Amino acid sequence: MPGHRPHPLNPRRFLTRDLLALDSLFHRAHLVTEVDCTALETFRTAHISDEPTQPTVDMCALYALAQVLARPEHAVFNGHERRYPRPRFVTYDDVDLCFFVERYRGGERHVFLRLLPNAQAMSFEDLAAAVRHWHTVEDFRHWPRRAAPLRLVPGPARRALFRLYYASSPGGKQRMTGTCTYLSTPDSPAAGTLIPYAPGITTVSLGAVADRPVVRDGQVVAARTAHLTLTYDRGVADDTQAARLIEDLRKFLENLKRAPDGGRT
Repeated sequence: MPGHRPHPLNPRRFLTRDLLALDSLFHRAHLVTEVDCTALETFRTAHISDEPTQPTVDMCALYALAQVLARPEHAVFNGHERRYPRPRFVTYDDVDLCFFVERYRGGERHVFLRLLPNAQAMSFEDLAAAVRHWHTVEDFRHWPRRAAPLRLVPGPARRALFRLYYASSPGGKQRMTGTCTYLSTPDSPAAGTLIPYAPGITTVSLGAVADRPVVRDGQVVAARTAHLTLTYDRGVADDTQAARLIEDLRKFLENLKRAPDGGRT
């Protein structure tokens, strides 16, 4: 007879569960396209000589996302719909990227979110150093400083307060989860496509880079590709706008090259 053992919920997951409870605020739609990663891998290789570790695919994707979202034609995807007290749509001046970090300490797996404020003004080297810092720093917090007191509030009341704060304060949303979210996938060909699930108007993910069949000059050949996924709120942006954004992201990644000064492309 099969048995089972009860376990307490991980208290570090409370913030994640509260964020997921906000999903009813959004009307989600998804677009997926394939990215030729030839230029991306060449770009990463070019940094080996002067970096302590080779830049990751996620660093390249974060850099592309910051640069493309800063363009005026994509301002709607770097915004927030305030629900209370009166519905208003706001756009942010800066691109503050929210990304998730996976760490292991004491034999336990920890996943927490971190921000890259004003990411559109960062050079690739500065952005990569900031991401690398959060993947190696020893003293890390699971909860953003402003959200930590919410742990003391009972579950239903905490979620109600969190929802009110998130839906009525564009500045509060920006401080807690940035202006858009990037999700990474495991480095495995099996994890090629990810449908992101994070609160906000815009969430982007880039799947694992792997050899996949593509058609070139009428021939099926193997190429290093990855799946780029865009999740957006159809309540504030239509499919045509989303298609233009994911196409610009794809073009940016496929034409990624190092600038002469080591900064922006």
